Amino acid sequence: MTTTKNTRNKKSRPDQEGSIFYSEKRERWVAQFTVGYNPRTGRRIYRCKVAATRREAARALEELKRKYASVRSVSAEHMTTGQWLMEWFQTYIEPKVRESTQITYLSVLNIMDRHIGYIPLMKLTAHDIQAMLFKDLRQNFRTAQKARLLIKKALGKAVSNHLISENPATELELPPQPPKREFVKPSPEDWQKLIGAKSTYRGWRLIMLTEFVTGA
Repeated sequence: MTTTKNTRNKKSRPDQEGSIFYSEKRERWVAQFTVGYNPRTGRRIYRCKVAATRREAARALEELKRKYASVRSVSAEHMTTGQWLMEWFQTYIEPKVRESTQITYLSVLNIMDRHIGYIPLMKLTAHDIQAMLFKDLRQNFRTAQKARLLIKKALGKAVSNHLISENPATELELPPQPPKREFVKPSPEDWQKLIGAKSTYRGWRLIMLTEFVTGA
């Protein structure tokens, strides 16, 4: 009996490929896979699954491999979707777009943060994002368009940075586009109100006159 347990305790696979061993303390087989290193201590970080038989442990190891093989940073496990969206914006978007564009992006990112920001990045699914677009943003088609574009780009960068293995935003659908409003031609009185309206923008009157003359 002792000989059997000693044999069981030997790891059956190289550590970098994952390992299967028998734990005397638990009296169970353990599938173990290295997912990265702690940036502070330099120690390896493992993910484990316990099974009743060696065959079940082998299947569990394959599951761990599929989940973590392409993930190089375990920080994604502890990072929320909202945290990544903000980090993505500050690192990859903010330095190269105009301030007006930054404000537009941030307003959409803040909306997404309220609806899906609390979800851990590695657990975010296409269903979570689709529900936001269909339910929460259904009445605002333009915002839904921008949200779909931004979340796809942000999660695409998370994939290329090996934070997640797949992009759940690749095949999102938009809510139905609302019908266009019927055009109502402004009356001369309406134009006078628009041209004479007080505005902090210096070019307001010039813009209104240009539109009036050109019919834009």
